[in-house]
Amino acid sequence: MTATHAMHIAGERDDNVKFANQKDTIERVRKLNGCEANGQAWAEAGDLIGTQYASKGNTPCVSVIHPGGHPFPEAAPEFTVEFCKQHSNAPRTSPR
Repeated sequence: MTATHAMHIAGERDDNVKFANQKDTIERVRKLNGCEANGQAWAEAGDLIGTQYASKGNTPCVSVIHPGGHPFPEAAPEFTVEFCKQHSNAPRTSPR
């Protein structure tokens, strides 16, 4: 796999994809991208909390967690647009 900018939106009460599995995926992407272990607050809107894990290779991982289930949260598109604006033209370098 190749490291790239990543954002994952996860619901803590998701019946389709267990939250523990989603957390595992976020962790795997974070490591693949060479991201820092500790994230920084990125964005917040209502119940959505975004955390960004910076990467030396300019391939950050952003996790957006909400207390709901599988349905896409109402404010999630705003997060997606902001993420794309920040990273659409950002060059990638090797995270190692």
